Amino acid sequence: MKKFSYSILFIAFPIISFAQSAGSLDSSFATNGIYSKDFGAQDNLTCVGVQAGQKVVSAGTALSPAFAGQLVVIRQNEDGSLDPSFNDSGIVLLTNFTESYAYAVQTRSDQKLLVAGTAADANYAFSGLVLRMNQDGSLDQSFGQNGIATFRLAGDTYFNAMQILSNNKIVVAGSALDNAFNNQPIVMQLNEDGSLDSSFGVDGVASLPVTEIDNKFNKISVQADGKIVAAGHYGNPITIDGQTDFDILIARFTAVGQLDASFSGDGILMDQVSPSYIDDIFGLGINSEGKILVAGYATLADFSYDATVLQYNSDGTRDLDFGDDFMYRYTNAAQDVFLDLTIQANDAILAAGTTGGFFFDNRDFVLVRLKKDGSLDDDFGTAGIVLTEVYGFADEINSLCLDADERILVAGKANNGQQNDACVARYNGKDEASGLDESANRAFQLYPNPISNGKDLNIAALGLSSIQKVEVLDALGRKLNSELDLQTTSFSLSNKHLQAGLNIVILTDAK
Repeated sequence: MKKFSYSILFIAFPIISFAQSAGSLDSSFATNGIYSKDFGAQDNLTCVGVQAGQKVVSAGTALSPAFAGQLVVIRQNEDGSLDPSFNDSGIVLLTNFTESYAYAVQTRSDQKLLVAGTAADANYAFSGLVLRMNQDGSLDQSFGQNGIATFRLAGDTYFNAMQILSNNKIVVAGSALDNAFNNQPIVMQLNEDGSLDSSFGVDGVASLPVTEIDNKFNKISVQADGKIVAAGHYGNPITIDGQTDFDILIARFTAVGQLDASFSGDGILMDQVSPSYIDDIFGLGINSEGKILVAGYATLADFSYDATVLQYNSDGTRDLDFGDDFMYRYTNAAQDVFLDLTIQANDAILAAGTTGGFFFDNRDFVLVRLKKDGSLDDDFGTAGIVLTEVYGFADEINSLCLDADERILVAGKANNGQQNDACVARYNGKDEASGLDESANRAFQLYPNPISNGKDLNIAALGLSSIQKVEVLDALGRKLNSELDLQTTSFSLSNKHLQAGLNIVILTDAK
């Protein structure tokens, strides 16, 4: 037997799109596609990933009652419920440090979790942190010291990004205070056990020379040839009118931690969208052609932000065929920022972040899909763009990834009017989640569609021996009728089994 499904609407509601179209919230996840958690104060998730069995793992920070940040890791089942096999509750809070923050999460091939971030001791000296967790949420005692490895260079050290290599070594990127009290962008490589790999860079560390106080890497990616790409911002001197000026920073290193001279001449690329204001990069990806994509924002003369996506060739030159004016620029409100980027199997580009006003003004999740050439993908959301309001206040996506079914997972925060709650959402990545395919469309007809109140729905099989079973669901998947057992090729479905809005009719044939 084969199941077919078809969707119908009452005339009272316009036909816009299928409930499970690409870019729509996946209603099978958590509550209408969104999970939120209040840990009691200001909470935020900064990274998200997937484990075997479509388990969803996110990490970030929950404020303690003393208003100190505590690193938090959450694991959910595929349906969005908390996974009780993970620390008995689905949640781990790290209480080993005065403060601790997570910025990256990765899953090893053995499904152990690695989490990178930063932690402060009792004197508020910050060290870069990597911890490894067993599948049950416990710290892996064979890694670092009791499951945790920390590193502090000349001064405060932060790990903002992480990648696991094929040999299970770990590459992290971020910043470290140098002897002149300037933050240097750094890349470090760790051995599988959490110790520093002294064969990488200089004693395990690759850094960039700086002259100003604020410089950092926010993201890292590893090319197919093992070269390492890191992106963030590079600080310039304060402008003549007293404004902070950051340039886009991208650097490429060889697999052993040396700057790659085949990239931008010396391995370091600095670029700008705003000549005298802040440009920053928070998202990074490498497509199937080896081109480098970055996402972030550019500051305008009125100090508003435009979210940006740029593409670079493998040699570090800007791809002038990408987007309009050599980039994609999202301009919707005063504060438009992309905070992460990922690339789908067909080289479609997903960028996510926040859009809205400054400070306490309303902001929404923004999720955009671009075609390979940098143009908006009209088959995604509304003309390539999806906006989501969680509570009606300030909402922000900090991280996104794809699961094995190409569904889009995002993590961030949602403000409830008083404080930020940790938030995870899942969106459909393709249209087929609606369950409608061409063979089903040819197999039967439903008419009239849409229908009016009080009218029955006529169903006629085309080329099937008979229809054996009929089920009617609403848009959330709730059954509206008792299953009808039939052996016929045409019949009418009573209006009492339908409700205003989207209805899904599932037919099972007799073959």
